[in-house]
Amino acid sequence: MYLWNTSIRFCLYVSPSWQDKDVAGTVDTGLGFKFIDKVSVNGSPQYKVQNDRDNVYYITASPYYVQVK
Repeated sequence: MYLWNTSIRFCLYVSPSWQDKDVAGTVDTGLGFKFIDKVSVNGSPQYKVQNDRDNVYYITASPYYVQVK
């Protein structure tokens, strides 16, 4: 999975949520993550992903921002 919209910083969430209290940080575009699952949060999709340090996060699954390869 790759983040590909070059004008956006993406929020990483520690749980399936859109709430600010669950934001672990942000990442720049161009990074890749291991895809684990796709979940629905209040009707909006998020991907459950894993980074190279084995940390698990949730990120938008909008095809406008994210490309799965």
